[in-house]
Amino acid sequence: MKEIKLFILAIFTLLTGCANQPSQNYSDAILNRPLPANNDQRMKECNWIRSEIARQDVLGTTLASQQTSPFMVMAFKTRSQQNIAALESRAANIQCNAAFSNVVIAPTQTTFDQCFSKCQQYTDRNKDQCFDACNK
Repeated sequence: MKEIKLFILAIFTLLTGCANQPSQNYSDAILNRPLPANNDQRMKECNWIRSEIARQDVLGTTLASQQTSPFMVMAFKTRSQQNIAALESRAANIQCNAAFSNVVIAPTQTTFDQCFSKCQQYTDRNKDQCFDACNK
C-alpha cells in the first residue's frame, strides 16, 4: 500500500512538474501590447480597456462573493485590483483621457514663455539658466 502511494505521488509530481507554465501574467500581457499606430486604433484600444476594466470589476466582485474563505475573497479582489491597475496604466500610456472615456488627450506643447515663467516661479534658477533650460 505504501509503495502504491509513493508511485502515485511520483507520477503526480512528474506530471505537474512538466505542465506548461504561463510565460507572462495578465498585467504583463496588457502592458506589453503594441502601441496603437493611429487615432482609430487608439480609440478602439481605449474602448477595449474600458470594457475590460468593467469585466475585471465584475469578475472580482462575483468570484469574491462566491467564496467562503476570507483568504480566497481577498485573493480574488486583490487580483482584480491588480488587473484594473494594469489596464489604467495602459490607458495612461496610450493617452486615453480616462479609462471610461473615448476622449484622447492631445499632446500639449509648452511655449517658451510658459516654460520661462514656470522656471522662474518654481525654481531657484536665474534668468539665464531658465532661458537655457527652456531653449532646449
